[in-house]
Amino acid sequence: MRSRQWLFRGALVFLLLSLAGCGHHEVRHLASDAALVVPGRTPRQEVISLLGFPDDKEQQDDGQEVWYYFERQQSRLRRTPYVGKWLGSEEYDVLVITLRGDEVVSCVYRNLTPAEFERLGLAAATTIEE
Repeated sequence: MRSRQWLFRGALVFLLLSLAGCGHHEVRHLASDAALVVPGRTPRQEVISLLGFPDDKEQQDDGQEVWYYFERQQSRLRRTPYVGKWLGSEEYDVLVITLRGDEVVSCVYRNLTPAEFERLGLAAATTIEE
């Protein structure tokens, strides 16, 4: 009987320690942040003060610069240690801001699947931990 209690307690301690490892990280809210950037009105420096530096940049042939901000969103099951990569769902929030000189030309928010995110070419630029 005592061995069952110890086994139960051990499993409970392991579970609690595993859940403690699911630490809190800062979450962006790119969908709402997109509303703060107004094309034709928001200058480059204000974008940086609102959103920080972009996660990736691209210089286009026509002189425009494209800034990418992205955040991986995972369901609670997906964040489960050891087995999460087979459970739950995952998607990416992406904010694409196009600048011409100091002025924002466009600001587009998109929610992408992992495959769409990879096709966009941002998967190689991501520093999001697996």
